[in-house]
Amino acid sequence: MKLRDTTSGDLLESTINRIIESDYERVANSGEYVFDWKLERYADVYKISLFLSENEILGLMSIDDYPDETRINVNLIEVGNANRGRGKAIDGIAGCLLAFAAKISFSLNYNGFVTLEPKAELVDHYRSKYGFEELSYLMFIEGKKSSALINKYMNNEEE
Repeated sequence: MKLRDTTSGDLLESTINRIIESDYERVANSGEYVFDWKLERYADVYKISLFLSENEILGLMSIDDYPDETRINVNLIEVGNANRGRGKAIDGIAGCLLAFAAKISFSLNYNGFVTLEPKAELVDHYRSKYGFEELSYLMFIEGKKSSALINKYMNNEEE
């Protein structure tokens, strides 16, 4: 999957892997993240990095599998400070992580069903940028919208 350098427009090859124990300390000391990711050790935590510099973590996502409800829940997702907002250096980090969650959901035969509980100020962002819909206090994506998310962020296809 490719991320985009916002200055040059170049596509950058990236990789998503499960976080390893030593990453928690690096993340905590990096100054890039607000959340205390050590609190997510109970869940499956994934990191996204550039392919050629896997030691630099660009973003993190914590997920849980709810097999009885046939869904993947995104507990927490965070992009490092350098890649947030208008002045970000690299674009597509959160989209790739969410697409990865959808891909896991499909692999478990959950039809791409992914949920998350967003901060109120991010509801419109998740709806407009990623195709999530509201369901009570949660937002969700599934089926064709999950496939479109995977195609856009993991397969680099335009919608």
